[in-house]
Amino acid sequence: MEMRKMSSAKQPRAYSVNEFCDIYAIGRSLAYELIAAGAIKAHKLGAKTVIFHDDAEEWLRTLPAIKPSAWPSRVERQAQVAERRAKSEERQPQDIDA
Repeated sequence: MEMRKMSSAKQPRAYSVNEFCDIYAIGRSLAYELIAAGAIKAHKLGAKTVIFHDDAEEWLRTLPAIKPSAWPSRVERQAQVAERRAKSEERQPQDIDA
């Protein structure tokens, strides 16, 4: 007797716009903007707009990576906060006891 492995969750070949938005964590407005701009290839299935899985993954791969230097380190952020606090304290009038 031959046993076949079956995937418990098959990957769909196409997503509705709502499914695409849920899976890729973007809003519907942005999805339609990306479709209109040609960044995501979409197709019509009657009145329904669908996005093929391969096209969705291609879009995901084309997103730019964040450069590590674009985000300040924790130490840099703490220094920035301390600097802002020091500047704001300088601007506040000093209490003078008379």
